[in-house]
Amino acid sequence: MADLRDYLGREALRQLAAMFSDAAQRPVRISSADGEPIAGDGPASAAGAEMKVLLADRHIGTVSMVDESGPADPHSIRLLGLMRDMLGRLCQQAGQLHDRVEELAAMYRLTEVFTGRTDLQEVHQLAADTMVEATGADACSIRVFDESRTELLRVAASGLSSQYITKGRLLLSDSRIDREVLATGGCVYIADQRTDPRVLYKADARQEGIVSALCAPMTYMGRIEGIVRVYTRRPHEFDWFETSLIQGVAAQSASAIVNARLYNEAMLAERMRRHLRMAGEVQRRMIPPQPPEVAGLDIAAVYVPCYELGGDFYDFLELPEGNLGVCVADVVGKGVRASLLMASARSSLRAHAAHLYELSAIVSAVSDDMWRQSRESDFLT
Repeated sequence: MADLRDYLGREALRQLAAMFSDAAQRPVRISSADGEPIAGDGPASAAGAEMKVLLADRHIGTVSMVDESGPADPHSIRLLGLMRDMLGRLCQQAGQLHDRVEELAAMYRLTEVFTGRTDLQEVHQLAADTMVEATGADACSIRVFDESRTELLRVAASGLSSQYITKGRLLLSDSRIDREVLATGGCVYIADQRTDPRVLYKADARQEGIVSALCAPMTYMGRIEGIVRVYTRRPHEFDWFETSLIQGVAAQSASAIVNARLYNEAMLAERMRRHLRMAGEVQRRMIPPQPPEVAGLDIAAVYVPCYELGGDFYDFLELPEGNLGVCVADVVGKGVRASLLMASARSSLRAHAAHLYELSAIVSAVSDDMWRQSRESDFLT
C-alpha cells in the first residue's frame, strides 16, 4: 500500500477533511505522499501548517491547515497534530483489518488446497509454504515425530537455507522448547533465537539471520503429530490473532498430513493384499488339482488354507515300478515365510523323488536341503 487512498478511500478522506475543517474553523486539506490533493479546500499556495502522516515510519500522506492570514498559531499546530495522529491510527487499523481479512482468506484457501492431496511429501511442503504465505512470516519448518516419538524429523521447510535445514538432529530429550510444546499443547514463543538458552542451535540461527519464532503443535484428534516453527528475521512479538492463525494453519496441516499418511498406508496395504492374493493363487497351483486314479483305490483330498498363504501342502508322486507316493506336510508358521519354505520343500521333494526310490533316502535328502536353506527354528513334518 502506497498512500492514504489505499487505506481509507477517497470518499472517507473527503468526509474526514470536512470534519477537520469544521473543527478547526478553517480549511483543511489532505494530500497524497507525492503532494497530490485528495480532499479538502483551500489554495495550495496559501500559508499555514502541514504535517506528514506516517505509518511504520513510511510517509503515506500529508494533512495541511490553510490559513491565508499567516503562519498557524500553537493551538492550530496542536490541533493539526491531533488530525495527523487520527489519520495515522485510522490507516493502521485499516491495514490491520486488511491483513486479517487476507489471513482468513488464506485459511479458507488452505482448506481447498489440502483437499484431495495424497502425496505425503507434497502435503508436507505445501503446509510449510502455506504457513509462510498465510502468516506473512519469513520462514517456516515442519518436523514430525518418528515412530518412537523420541525424535522430531524434518519433513519440510520454506524460506530457510539448506545449511540451516540440515544443521543436526532434534531429539525430544534435548529440546526444552519442544518438550514445553508437548507438555502444554500450546504455542511457545521465542523472542530471540540467537540468545534464548532453550534454543539448541543459536549459532546457526545467527548465521541464518532468524530472530523471533513461534512453535505451534500440529494436533490431530487430540494427538500432537509434529511441531511447526514460524520464523521472522526481525524482532517480532506475535499477537493473539497471529498466534491463533498459526495454530489454525498447524491444525489444518496436521489433518492433511495424517489423512495423506493414512491414504498412503491404505494404498500400501491394498498392494500387499493384492500381492498376497497373487502369491496365494500361485501356491494353490502347486497343490494337485485332483488326485490320481489308481485301480482299486478311492483317493480324495481337500485343501482349505487359513490365510492367503500357508505352510501346509500335500502332493502325489509317481514312483518307479508303478508305485504312488503320497506326501502330506506341514511347515512351521503361517504367512509368507511359511509359504516360501513350503515351496522349497515341495521342490526338493519332487527333485529327489525323481531319482531316489527308498523313502528314507528321499526324506533324508529333503532334510539336508531344508537344513542348509533354513534357520534353526524352521522345520516341517
